[in-house]
Amino acid sequence: MSVGQDQSNTMKIAILGGHYLKNLCQTENIWSCNLPLSINPVADNSVQTLLAEQCPFPPDLLLFADQSCLPMLTGLEDLDIPVAAYLVDTH
Repeated sequence: MSVGQDQSNTMKIAILGGHYLKNLCQTENIWSCNLPLSINPVADNSVQTLLAEQCPFPPDLLLFADQSCLPMLTGLEDLDIPVAAYLVDTH
C-alpha cells in the first residue's frame, strides 16, 4: 500500500480457530476468534451469528484454521464471501 492510500480498499479478514495465528494478526483489518472445542447442541452455532455478534467489521474473507477437531460451526457453506481453510496434520 502506498503512503496516503485509502485503507477502505484493504481486505478485511476474519480468522476462526487456529490459536497459533492469533498473536500474528490482530489489526484493524484482521480479526481472529478462538473456537470452542465442543458444540452446544441447543445453541445457535452458525458462523453468521458469530460474525454478526463478535466481528468488528463485515469480512471480505473468512479463514478457518484447524484445531485438530471437527469444525464446531455451521453455515460455512452458506457465506457469501470466500472461505479458505488452513489445515495442519498434527497426527
